[in-house]
Amino acid sequence: MTTVFVIGAGASKDFGFPDGNELIANIAELCERVKQPSQYTPTESLFGNLLFSDRDVLAVSSAINIAIRDKTDSLTYESWTDAVTLARRIWLAKSIDNFIHQQQSPSIQFLGKLSIVASILKAEARDVTTPKDKYTPVRLKLDNRYRGNLVLNYQALRNTWLGKFFREITDGLEFADLETRFKNTKLIVFNYDGCVEYFMVNAIRTFYDVAENEALKVFEHLQIIHPYGQIGFDDDAGSTEPVRQVEYGEDFDAEKLAIAARRIKTFKEVHNQNNKSKITGIIQDAETLVFLGFGFDEQNMRYLGCSDEKLELMPSRQPRKIFATGYGLTKFRHEAVRVMLREIAFGHAKLSNFEDGRESDIIRLEDATCGDLIDQFGGDFFTEP
Repeated sequence: MTTVFVIGAGASKDFGFPDGNELIANIAELCERVKQPSQYTPTESLFGNLLFSDRDVLAVSSAINIAIRDKTDSLTYESWTDAVTLARRIWLAKSIDNFIHQQQSPSIQFLGKLSIVASILKAEARDVTTPKDKYTPVRLKLDNRYRGNLVLNYQALRNTWLGKFFREITDGLEFADLETRFKNTKLIVFNYDGCVEYFMVNAIRTFYDVAENEALKVFEHLQIIHPYGQIGFDDDAGSTEPVRQVEYGEDFDAEKLAIAARRIKTFKEVHNQNNKSKITGIIQDAETLVFLGFGFDEQNMRYLGCSDEKLELMPSRQPRKIFATGYGLTKFRHEAVRVMLREIAFGHAKLSNFEDGRESDIIRLEDATCGDLIDQFGGDFFTEP
C-alpha cells in the first residue's frame, strides 16, 4: 500500500514558521533595511519588535554583494534600489511565491528568494519553548542532553503533528521493519524548511537507539520531495542522498545565504522541469493521500496533476482514500476543496460505480489541525508494514 502525504505551510505552524502574511511582513522589514555593507549603519535600536538583528541584515547585505560580484543572478549595483522596491510592492501580492513568479526583474526575483531563506533560517533558530497549549509553536532544536548527546525536546514535541506522525509511521515496527514502511510512503512538501528531515532523523536515532549513520541510511528510503526547493539541501526532486549545505537554524553566513537562495524555485521554474510528471505519477499510484496544512491553491493542485484529465483510478480500479485538513475553511471554500478531492479520489469514474462505500467514507475533509487529523485517522494511514 502506497501512502502519499502532501504537506503545506499550515503544518509548519507547529514549529513557529511564518504563514503567508507573516512571511510578507518579514521580507518587507528585511528589504527596507538592507544596504551596501560599506554604507550599513545599525538600525536595530531605531525600531521596536524587529525580527532581524543588525548582524542578520548585514549578512544578507553581504550575500547581495556576493551575488553582484559573482554575476550569477543578473544583479548589478543598481539592484540595491530593487530591495526597497520589493519591500513596497510585496504588500500587494497574494503570496511571496506569486510575487516572485509575477516579477519580470531577475534582480527582484533573487532578492525575494534570498529574503525567504533568511526568514526560514530565522524561524528555525527562534527560541520557542514548551507549549502552553496545542496552538503554541515548539522549538525544533537540539537543546536537551541525553547520554552526553544533544537531542530534541521530545516531551514538548509530543503533541506536534510530527511527533504524532512519527508514532503512526513506526507503530508496532522494529528498526529492521522501517525500510519497507518507508519505501511505501512518500512526502511532497511544499515548504522550504527542513522540519520533516531534521525531526525524523533525530527521532529515529533516539527511539531505536541507533547511530546517526544508521538512522540516515534507513531514512533515505522515505522519499521526500520539495517542489519549490529547500534551503538546507541540494534536493533534486527527491534525491535519496541530498547534501546539506546550510545546517538547520544556523547563524547567517553570507556565502551560504547566496547559495541557498538559488535553490528556491518559482512556479515557472518548477513547471518547466521534469519533476512535475514524476510527482503526478506518485499521485496516480497512491492508494491513500493525506493532505496536512495544505491550501489547495490552483498552482499547487495543477503541479500535483490533480486537474489533469489523465488522472484515473488506481490499477485496482478502487478509489483513492483521502484524509485532509480543512482547518478554518469557509463553507464555500470547503465545498470547492471537496470537489477537487472527489476528482482525485475517483478520477473520471462516477461515484455510482462504487456500491461498497459512500463518498464520506472515502474522503475525510475535516475542520481540524494537522495533529488533530492524525489523532482521528492516523491508524488508517498505514495498513501494512
